[in-house]
Amino acid sequence: MPRLAAALTACVVVLTAACTNTDTTTTDPPSSDVSAPATTGTSGGPPLTGAPAEPDGGSSTTILPTSPLGPWTLAATRGNGFGDSSGRFAPLIDVRTGDNGTYQRIVFTFDGPVPGFEVGYADGPVTVDPTGELADLDAATVLVIRMSPTGTAAPTDDGFVTTYDGPRRLAVDGDGPATEAVLTGDFEALMTWALGSSERVPFVAGTLSDPSRLVVDLLATS
Repeated sequence: MPRLAAALTACVVVLTAACTNTDTTTTDPPSSDVSAPATTGTSGGPPLTGAPAEPDGGSSTTILPTSPLGPWTLAATRGNGFGDSSGRFAPLIDVRTGDNGTYQRIVFTFDGPVPGFEVGYADGPVTVDPTGELADLDAATVLVIRMSPTGTAAPTDDGFVTTYDGPRRLAVDGDGPATEAVLTGDFEALMTWALGSSERVPFVAGTLSDPSRLVVDLLATS
């Protein structure tokens, strides 16, 4: 009997322990899978679209506003076969500027297809074509816009007829870095406008149709 009582007591202890044991397994919360944005940038200016700002002790990522013309750049841009003299001459008929708060815009309208164009920041002093005199620009830097074949007058059988008689110097709308646009060249189908700016900011150039236009946007925020 004593052995039977001891055996029964041991079974009770084992069953009691089994009944009071609980499963306390825990699951770690899932880690967030955050991918860093792709970085595209050019030295010498603010980060471009989608690029994180340079680390400066915890600064947040800078995302630039979007231009409908395409991605921002600081590099010279060419289009529409600039430098090909066989293109159709399309005279300039209008120049205007605009501002939407995040970028400033200058628009050149033509009578005919948009001519070839080249847009980029000047590396040195800007001169007037064809005299070679220094352009009268009060600006820290200049974005040069060259277009060809075009001009402010169209050739006719009797000579030339003026197609653009607007201002040769006009203020750029908005409070961004661009301040004024100046016609600095209109000679032998090559037309040049200089856009004065307080700093080098990303820009983008593109064309629109109906009517034919060359549009240049400058980032107004950094």
